[in-house]
Amino acid sequence: MKIIPLILVTLFLLGCDEKPATYDECILEHMKGVKSDVGAKLIHKSCYEKNKKQTTPKEIKQLGVKERLNLIGRASLGYSNYYSGNIYNGNESITVTELKVKITTVDGKKESSRYYISNVNIPPLTSKSFGFDIILAGNGSEYSWAISSAKGYEVKQP
Repeated sequence: MKIIPLILVTLFLLGCDEKPATYDECILEHMKGVKSDVGAKLIHKSCYEKNKKQTTPKEIKQLGVKERLNLIGRASLGYSNYYSGNIYNGNESITVTELKVKITTVDGKKESSRYYISNVNIPPLTSKSFGFDIILAGNGSEYSWAISSAKGYEVKQP
C-alpha cells in the first residue's frame, strides 16, 4: 500500500528538529522523488505548518510616500465588475501586504471616487497581480485608479 510511505513521510517532516529556513526550501528539500498527489499535499501542509510563524510578519506598517512611489503598475476594468492589474514592488526590503486603491469614475460630467482594499503578497523587486470587485458606474463611464496607501513589512536581508 502507498499509504504507509505517505504516513512515514509526514511523520518524518513533523518530527524533524532542524527545519529548512523557509517554506520554499522545505518544499524543494522534501518533494524530491514524490510521485503522489496525496504525498505532495501532505508535504505542502507540513512545510506550511513548520514555517507558519516565520512567514507571518511581526510588524505590518503603513508605507511611507517614498516606499509607495516604488509601487508601479497597470490596471483596468475587466469582465463584469472586476478591476485588476499588475503591480511591481520596487522596494528592496519591503513585502507589500495590502493596497488601498482609489477608483475614480467619470460618467458624463459627474465624477465620483471609491476606495477598495486588495490583500496581496508582493515580495521586494517582484511583480504580482491584484484585483477586486467594484461598483460600476453607468454605461460609457471612464475609470482611472491610483494607489492611495499601502501596507507591508520589512524583510530581513541575509
